[in-house]
Amino acid sequence: MDLYKDNKSDFDQYIIAYAIGNEPETTQTSMIVDSIKTIRNLVAAGKLPDKPITSVMNMNETAPQQWIIPKSSYPPHKCEFSGDYKLLIDHLDIVCFNCYGGYFDQNGLTRELGGAKALEVSLSWVPGKSIIVNQISAIRSAMMKIKSDKPFWLTETGWSSSMLLRDGKPVIDIDGNLQTDSRWSNIENMKKFYNGFIKFDATQNMLFEIDGTSYNIKPPEKIFYFSLRDSHLSRLEIDEFFGLFEIDVTSLKSKI
Repeated sequence: MDLYKDNKSDFDQYIIAYAIGNEPETTQTSMIVDSIKTIRNLVAAGKLPDKPITSVMNMNETAPQQWIIPKSSYPPHKCEFSGDYKLLIDHLDIVCFNCYGGYFDQNGLTRELGGAKALEVSLSWVPGKSIIVNQISAIRSAMMKIKSDKPFWLTETGWSSSMLLRDGKPVIDIDGNLQTDSRWSNIENMKKFYNGFIKFDATQNMLFEIDGTSYNIKPPEKIFYFSLRDSHLSRLEIDEFFGLFEIDVTSLKSKI
């Protein structure tokens, strides 16, 4: 059985890219490169459709992976790709990052900015007043430093309508604190973040200023919202509530 030839129309229509790894560790760089070479060989042999190849990285401030340095995306123009990503990017057709603004850094941002301000800049999509726009700008700035004109896709963004749960209990971060609490993870904040996403103009460059530095940043070519429905992350045994729809046994219930 030739899976591609037997399902060619579906493959050609529904596959938009090959993503080798989702939020991988930097120690997996050589494995990703080897897998990309395998995919390219299969494409050359006509066993897979010719689609762009990428690997999806994590831009969250608290993530252990060092794909961009420094860890903070503030200020954006000081950010650059780590050595591991510089080794990898030549093998990629698209630069892909998952960016959730300040959602996963509630505790650090609250200590730095105070609770109200931390939440405000985390929910915002307004250039110059937004963590997620800083993250987008940091990635574009890092691309400019290595003179990369490859497409940039923001492959995940979103906001949870409830605290993340493991075995029915809120998830605790590495410092022993709640990763997020109900002041951040609630329906109203999810709606605010989603509305900002919907209104975000990805057709125009973002013009803004931070601490006297002016920015003229091209938005991502594609932005994917995470996600359609709530889900269970089996790898980490975590229940997630990023979905636009709740799920029960009989139906999908919209949150928005």
